[in-house]
Amino acid sequence: MIIFIIFSLITMLSAIKLKHEKEEITKQKAELEIIIQDLQNDKADLKNTILKLQEEVQSLEKDKQELAKKEKERMVVSPTRGQSSRTNIFTATAYDLSFASCGKEPSHPQYGISASGVDLKGKSLDDKFIAVDPKIIELGSVVHIEFFEPYQHLTGYYTAVDTGGAIKGNRVDIFFGSGDVSQEVKNFGRRQVKITY
Repeated sequence: MIIFIIFSLITMLSAIKLKHEKEEITKQKAELEIIIQDLQNDKADLKNTILKLQEEVQSLEKDKQELAKKEKERMVVSPTRGQSSRTNIFTATAYDLSFASCGKEPSHPQYGISASGVDLKGKSLDDKFIAVDPKIIELGSVVHIEFFEPYQHLTGYYTAVDTGGAIKGNRVDIFFGSGDVSQEVKNFGRRQVKITY
């Protein structure tokens, strides 16, 4: 009889302990579900915030491009130092950051740095940079270049940021980019363009 009572007490204590552990697990599970839900809500809020920030960045970038375009137009229409603008035919070539074009390896401390100090690494044809003879076109000037077929799509305003040993007189070198554009540079070759400066 005593053994039965002891066995019953042990069984009852085990059942109470199991019930308590089950309640604790259920409570912890509910807390975890709340935490997970909060994290999912935070993730959704963060995603919405990121989307809004991306939209703002795109809007600011568009505004920046518009302002840059207006500034370039203003600079061309109203040349500095009281000079009137003039238009001439120039010979245009193309260059990139390859050793063949710039004579520097990527390990060189001045690799990609233009004569005016602009870092061309990571830049592309869309940035519209040119090398000029500073005796003809002053470094920092913004000029309008009109291209003829089949490169009419490149027509626009370019900034003179660089020079070159072979760039003398009415000649400009169009910066095609810092990536793998050597074939495009080669294809461009030498051609006539109309420049207002």
